[in-house]
Amino acid sequence: MAATWSWLGGSDGNAASAPANWDLISSLGPPPDLPSIEDFVTINIGTVVVSDYTLGAAQVDFNGGSVTVTTGGTWDVANKLTMGTANLLIDGGGTVAVSFPEGTFSGLFDDVGGGTISVDGIGSSLSVNNGGQLALGIDGTSVLDVSSGGSVLVNNLLSLGGGTLGSGVVAVSDGSQVQETALALSNGSTVSVDATSTMLIGTGGSAVAGAVVVNNDDLNADGGTIAGSVVNDAPGVAAPPGQIVANGSMVVSGSLEITGNLSGTGLVNIENDGVLQVDGTVAPASGG
Repeated sequence: MAATWSWLGGSDGNAASAPANWDLISSLGPPPDLPSIEDFVTINIGTVVVSDYTLGAAQVDFNGGSVTVTTGGTWDVANKLTMGTANLLIDGGGTVAVSFPEGTFSGLFDDVGGGTISVDGIGSSLSVNNGGQLALGIDGTSVLDVSSGGSVLVNNLLSLGGGTLGSGVVAVSDGSQVQETALALSNGSTVSVDATSTMLIGTGGSAVAGAVVVNNDDLNADGGTIAGSVVNDAPGVAAPPGQIVANGSMVVSGSLEITGNLSGTGLVNIENDGVLQVDGTVAPASGG
């Protein structure tokens, strides 16, 4: 890494593009003015505003404070972004992309828990690319809130919970969309998708409004709840709250509650000590 930086803030509206807001800890070459895609960045306190500017970094320790990526703003992380009890807001068409060499153990990790990631508004997006994973609530409760047409794309695993005490909460609402290659839930983690929004697990098939769709990849549940609303086209018929369309593979090793329907042509494998509770209906094709 070419340089190491720490966030100071306090100048020019806490703009990430203001050199006075950064403390250059070390540099292997001539001192640069601002962080670049080759650098290591630490954010412990304060507020960072990324607007009409591209903030680059190779690796980020985001331990506290908040980052807002808004109109015309982009945050490119080449390797790994680790969050603590921090808040990341992406709105106004801002984008955050974590992209790194394929095959590395990297991505966006909320190691401590207690952090919140909000993706709000049409054009606002979070992407974890090149096989990276998004892990929420490893050692605490973390939240991913996608609203008002925001989008999240994870080209590998979206993991909720996983530590001894950690859990994750994902809420998708108001015409938003989330897609991941695989989904893992544990420790009472929850996923909710409202009637206007989608969650697609897998690289093929089509999303369905109001549903979590498992296409050609996996949903692994060691404990959690999937909830949402169903768009029911039959007039005058009440819609049950939530559904999963399973055309891929589901593995239930703990306790999983689905507050709506379970349908599709895929397999559901309930392992020893696994419990699957479906509050709605189960289509005959959803067997295992």
